[in-house]
Amino acid sequence: MPELPEVETVKNELLPYIVRHRITGITLFWEGIVRQPSVEEFRSRLIGQEITGVARRGKYLIFNLTSSKALIIHLKMTGSLLLKPASAEPDKFARAILHLDKETQLQFRDPRKLGVMWLVEDTSSVTGKLGPEPLEADFTPRVLAQRLSNRSAPIKALLCDQTFIAGIGNMYADEALFAARIHPLRPGGSLSPNE
Repeated sequence: MPELPEVETVKNELLPYIVRHRITGITLFWEGIVRQPSVEEFRSRLIGQEITGVARRGKYLIFNLTSSKALIIHLKMTGSLLLKPASAEPDKFARAILHLDKETQLQFRDPRKLGVMWLVEDTSSVTGKLGPEPLEADFTPRVLAQRLSNRSAPIKALLCDQTFIAGIGNMYADEALFAARIHPLRPGGSLSPNE
Protein backbone atom coordinates (compact mmCIF):
# COMPACT_ATOMS: atom_id res chain seq x y z
CA MET A 1 0.00 0.00 0.00
CA PRO A 2 1.43 3.40 -0.89
CA GLU A 3 2.20 5.25 2.32
CA LEU A 4 3.72 8.68 2.87
CA PRO A 5 7.19 7.93 1.40
CA GLU A 6 5.79 6.23 -1.70
CA VAL A 7 3.23 8.98 -2.31
CA GLU A 8 5.96 11.61 -1.87
CA THR A 9 8.05 9.74 -4.45
CA VAL A 10 5.13 9.64 -6.90
CA LYS A 11 4.64 13.39 -6.40
CA ASN A 12 8.31 14.15 -7.01
CA GLU A 13 8.47 11.93 -10.08
CA LEU A 14 5.35 13.48 -11.65
CA LEU A 15 6.16 17.15 -10.95
CA PRO A 16 8.54 17.84 -13.86
CA TYR A 17 6.31 16.05 -16.35
CA ILE A 18 2.79 17.29 -15.64
CA VAL A 19 3.00 20.82 -14.23
CA ARG A 20 1.91 23.39 -16.84
CA HIS A 21 0.09 20.70 -18.80
CA ARG A 22 -3.56 21.11 -19.68
CA ILE A 23 -6.10 18.33 -19.14
CA THR A 24 -7.68 17.85 -22.56
CA GLY A 25 -9.88 14.88 -21.72
CA ILE A 26 -10.67 12.16 -19.24
CA THR A 27 -11.56 8.53 -19.78
CA LEU A 28 -13.25 6.71 -16.90
CA PHE A 29 -13.19 2.93 -17.14
CA TRP A 30 -14.72 2.69 -13.66
CA GLU A 31 -16.93 5.58 -12.58
CA GLY A 32 -16.79 4.48 -8.93
CA ILE A 33 -13.35 6.07 -8.74
CA VAL A 34 -14.97 9.54 -8.63
CA ARG A 35 -16.13 10.51 -5.13
CA GLN A 36 -16.99 14.15 -5.65
CA PRO A 37 -18.63 15.83 -7.55
CA SER A 38 -20.89 13.78 -9.83
CA VAL A 39 -19.16 12.02 -12.72
CA GLU A 40 -20.68 14.49 -15.22
CA GLU A 41 -19.54 17.53 -13.22
CA PHE A 42 -16.14 15.93 -12.64
CA ARG A 43 -15.60 15.60 -16.39
CA SER A 44 -16.93 19.03 -17.35
CA ARG A 45 -15.05 20.90 -14.61
CA LEU A 46 -11.75 19.06 -15.09
CA ILE A 47 -11.39 19.28 -18.87
CA GLY A 48 -9.50 22.41 -19.89
CA GLN A 49 -7.81 22.87 -16.51
CA GLU A 50 -4.05 23.36 -16.33
CA ILE A 51 -2.08 21.58 -13.61
CA THR A 52 -0.21 24.32 -11.72
CA GLY A 53 1.39 22.19 -9.03
CA VAL A 54 1.41 18.87 -7.25
CA ALA A 55 1.48 18.48 -3.48
CA ARG A 56 1.08 15.71 -0.94
CA ARG A 57 -0.84 15.65 2.32
CA GLY A 58 -0.58 12.37 4.19
CA LYS A 59 -1.32 9.68 1.61
CA TYR A 60 -3.19 12.08 -0.69
CA LEU A 61 -1.85 13.58 -3.92
CA ILE A 62 -3.15 17.08 -4.60
CA PHE A 63 -3.07 18.43 -8.15
CA ASN A 64 -3.58 22.20 -8.05
CA LEU A 65 -5.49 23.54 -11.04
CA THR A 66 -5.86 26.96 -12.69
CA SER A 67 -9.47 27.35 -11.55
CA SER A 68 -8.47 27.32 -7.86
CA LYS A 69 -9.88 23.83 -7.73
CA ALA A 70 -7.83 20.78 -6.82
CA LEU A 71 -7.89 17.22 -8.06
CA ILE A 72 -7.19 14.96 -5.09
CA ILE A 73 -6.16 11.34 -5.61
CA HIS A 74 -5.84 8.61 -3.00
CA LEU A 75 -4.13 5.52 -4.39
CA LYS A 76 -5.44 3.33 -1.54
CA MET A 77 -3.99 -0.19 -1.46
CA THR A 78 -3.07 -1.04 -5.03
CA GLY A 79 -3.28 2.22 -6.97
CA SER A 80 -0.50 3.71 -9.05
CA LEU A 81 -0.12 6.50 -11.57
CA LEU A 82 1.52 5.78 -14.91
CA LEU A 83 2.73 8.56 -17.18
CA LYS A 84 2.58 7.36 -20.78
CA PRO A 85 2.58 8.68 -24.34
CA ALA A 86 -0.87 9.61 -25.65
CA SER A 87 -0.70 6.71 -28.11
CA ALA A 88 -0.21 4.09 -25.37
CA GLU A 89 -2.87 1.45 -24.85
CA PRO A 90 -4.67 1.58 -21.50
CA ASP A 91 -3.19 -0.66 -18.84
CA LYS A 92 -5.28 -3.76 -18.10
CA PHE A 93 -6.14 -2.27 -14.70
CA ALA A 94 -6.51 1.38 -15.76
CA ARG A 95 -9.54 2.89 -14.01
CA ALA A 96 -9.11 6.43 -15.32
CA ILE A 97 -6.93 8.27 -17.80
CA LEU A 98 -6.22 11.99 -17.72
CA HIS A 99 -5.38 13.01 -21.28
CA LEU A 100 -2.86 15.86 -21.20
CA ASP A 101 -1.64 18.17 -23.92
CA LYS A 102 1.80 17.53 -25.43
CA GLU A 103 0.89 13.94 -26.30
CA THR A 104 0.87 12.64 -22.73
CA GLN A 105 -1.56 10.70 -20.58
CA LEU A 106 -1.68 9.90 -16.88
CA GLN A 107 -3.23 6.51 -16.20
CA PHE A 108 -4.67 5.71 -12.77
CA ARG A 109 -4.06 1.97 -12.45
CA ASP A 110 -5.80 0.13 -9.62
CA PRO A 111 -6.32 -3.66 -9.77
CA ARG A 112 -8.57 -3.78 -6.69
CA LYS A 113 -10.69 -0.71 -7.52
CA LEU A 114 -10.05 0.95 -4.17
CA GLY A 115 -8.51 4.25 -5.30
CA VAL A 116 -10.55 7.44 -5.39
CA MET A 117 -10.53 10.94 -6.89
CA TRP A 118 -12.16 14.18 -5.80
CA LEU A 119 -12.42 17.53 -7.57
CA VAL A 120 -12.81 20.16 -4.87
CA GLU A 121 -12.53 23.88 -4.29
CA ASP A 122 -11.25 23.44 -0.74
CA THR A 123 -8.79 20.61 -0.09
CA SER A 124 -9.66 20.62 3.60
CA SER A 125 -13.02 19.08 2.69
CA VAL A 126 -11.02 15.88 2.04
CA THR A 127 -7.81 16.31 4.04
CA GLY A 128 -8.96 18.59 6.87
CA LYS A 129 -9.13 15.92 9.56
CA LEU A 130 -5.63 14.59 8.97
CA GLY A 131 -3.15 14.76 11.82
CA PRO A 132 0.26 16.41 11.62
CA GLU A 133 2.83 15.42 9.02
CA PRO A 134 5.60 13.33 10.63
CA LEU A 135 8.27 14.77 8.31
CA GLU A 136 7.57 18.42 9.12
CA ALA A 137 10.23 20.24 11.12
CA ASP A 138 7.79 21.12 13.90
CA PHE A 139 6.82 17.47 14.46
CA THR A 140 9.38 16.69 17.15
CA PRO A 141 9.72 13.84 19.66
CA ARG A 142 8.25 16.24 22.23
CA VAL A 143 5.16 16.82 20.06
CA LEU A 144 4.74 13.06 19.63
CA ALA A 145 5.07 12.52 23.39
CA GLN A 146 2.41 15.18 24.03
CA ARG A 147 0.06 13.57 21.51
CA LEU A 148 0.61 10.14 23.10
CA SER A 149 0.13 11.24 26.71
CA ASN A 150 -2.96 9.79 28.35
CA ARG A 151 -3.75 7.67 25.28
CA SER A 152 -4.80 4.12 26.09
CA ALA A 153 -5.11 2.90 22.50
CA PRO A 154 -2.36 0.57 21.23
CA ILE A 155 0.63 2.45 19.83
CA LYS A 156 0.32 0.80 16.41
CA ALA A 157 -3.35 1.77 16.12
CA LEU A 158 -2.42 5.36 16.98
CA LEU A 159 0.40 5.46 14.43
CA CYS A 160 -1.95 4.16 11.72
CA ASP A 161 -4.77 6.56 12.69
CA GLN A 162 -4.61 9.25 10.00
CA THR A 163 -6.20 11.81 12.35
CA PHE A 164 -3.37 11.19 14.84
CA ILE A 165 -0.45 11.29 12.37
CA ALA A 166 -0.90 11.63 8.60
CA GLY A 167 0.67 9.21 6.16
CA ILE A 168 1.77 6.24 8.27
CA GLY A 169 0.28 2.83 7.53
CA ASN A 170 0.83 -0.76 8.61
CA MET A 171 4.19 -1.21 6.92
CA TYR A 172 5.99 1.80 8.41
CA ALA A 173 4.27 1.47 11.79
CA ASP A 174 5.46 -2.15 12.00
CA GLU A 175 9.00 -1.26 10.93
CA ALA A 176 9.28 1.68 13.33
CA LEU A 177 7.95 -0.28 16.28
CA PHE A 178 10.20 -3.24 15.52
CA ALA A 179 13.26 -1.00 15.26
CA ALA A 180 12.33 0.69 18.55
CA ARG A 181 11.59 -2.68 20.18
CA ILE A 182 8.10 -1.54 21.20
CA HIS A 183 5.22 -4.03 21.20
CA PRO A 184 2.48 -2.82 18.82
CA LEU A 185 -0.29 -3.51 21.36
CA ARG A 186 1.31 -1.46 24.09
CA PRO A 187 -0.81 1.55 25.13
CA GLY A 188 0.47 4.72 23.48
CA GLY A 189 0.44 6.66 26.74
CA SER A 190 2.76 4.14 28.42
CA LEU A 191 5.83 5.01 26.35
CA SER A 192 8.73 6.63 28.17
CA PRO A 193 10.30 9.86 26.87
CA ASN A 194 13.29 7.87 25.56
CA GLU A 195 11.06 5.49 23.64
